[in-house]
Amino acid sequence: MAKRYKTVLDLVKNVSDDKAFQSELKEEIISKSLAKALFAMRCSKGITQEEMAKRLGCSQGKISKLENSTVEHTKVSDIVAYAKAMKLQLSICFHDRLTATEWIKFHVFEIRRHLDHLAKLAHEDQDIEDGVRGFIKDTIYNFFRMIKKSTDLLPAQPRTRQSQVLEVCPPTVMEQEEQEFEEQQKQLVSG
Repeated sequence: MAKRYKTVLDLVKNVSDDKAFQSELKEEIISKSLAKALFAMRCSKGITQEEMAKRLGCSQGKISKLENSTVEHTKVSDIVAYAKAMKLQLSICFHDRLTATEWIKFHVFEIRRHLDHLAKLAHEDQDIEDGVRGFIKDTIYNFFRMIKKSTDLLPAQPRTRQSQVLEVCPPTVMEQEEQEFEEQQKQLVSG
């Protein structure tokens, strides 16, 4: 069976040692990522280039050019019109380069911001509140399912000898910890 590649770049890296060519190809792929996204969005909605051209009031050739253009040759006004024609919201973000963990944190806080917005909408209407509560429950469930799937992708860790299962604490240590806990609770209540 022939080897399968995830991307064209992986294929080229396997068949060619020409680093300059690999680098040029990578840059070309990156520069056409926006055009590829436009094409994919249109196709996912079952819209032909001809239909898109009618929506934008232009020729089918212009749609083809836009969907094959590099980022450097794409006008923002064309992207705005394309998004409008597909009834999509367009967001442009400017930010420092983020690591994968920083992106995850960013999105977690964005999710929180949107959930808070939904919760505020629910203050006036019981039906909306019920809907938001159900949606939040579904969100939590799906979020944990996604995290589990990502965790399952991690390599298995070798089993280590388990540490002691039973730990016995003398009563004086437990009493001291209970006293500290009670003091903290009193400070919170009085503070």
